[in-house]
Amino acid sequence: MEPMKPRRSGWPRLLVALLLAGVLSCGGDGATAPRPAPPQLQMTISPSFIGPRELSTVSVIVTPTKGDAIIDSWLQLTVDDERDSVAIPFSGDAPQQASLDITAPNAPVSADLRFAARTRARSGASDSTTGVLTIGDTTPPSVWWTDVDDTVESGRTVYIAASYYDKSGLARYELHTTGALIRDDVSNESSFPTDGSIAFAIVVPAEPGDSIVQMAVGTDMYGLRSSIRQVYHIASP
Repeated sequence: MEPMKPRRSGWPRLLVALLLAGVLSCGGDGATAPRPAPPQLQMTISPSFIGPRELSTVSVIVTPTKGDAIIDSWLQLTVDDERDSVAIPFSGDAPQQASLDITAPNAPVSADLRFAARTRARSGASDSTTGVLTIGDTTPPSVWWTDVDDTVESGRTVYIAASYYDKSGLARYELHTTGALIRDDVSNESSFPTDGSIAFAIVVPAEPGDSIVQMAVGTDMYGLRSSIRQVYHIASP
């Protein structure tokens, strides 16, 4: 009868494999250095809604990780299907800021300008941020009477006057009188001024009991419209 031979177990080979794997994962001369934290980007747009001729400032602030310098940064602008971009002059590992001024044209522009900024550090860590600037107008013109009264005497000379204002720009302003006196004054403005006025003198008709109705209308470059109305009753002197 042959003596029993010891059976080899598989666990020594498994243990060696685990130890070898552990050595390989540790590296030759110490643990792998942790990846630096990514830089931090922040964007502000002030104000975020502007009209024609108004200015907004887009500011981008980067806070890098100490010791991990910024190597490239970009600011991209998208309007509808159009795109453009510009390099942001960030460098080094100190906090820094860059600004871009945007002035809306003197035209009835309605648009959303979408900004996207990104930055990348030497380690490859990166960050990005976005913001939106809206150009447009939602406020109709202001229209007011320069002289306001309820009654005018027949035969007297009186002044009829209105003033108009719109921050975007006036495209048209009007002053009309009906009733005992009919007159129409209209000013069409291709240069879109922000203010305007119409004034004229009249001799009140000798028609006691009748009235003069006046209406002033202002329309801005976006087609927004305001109107006011006033009635003068004609009295005997």
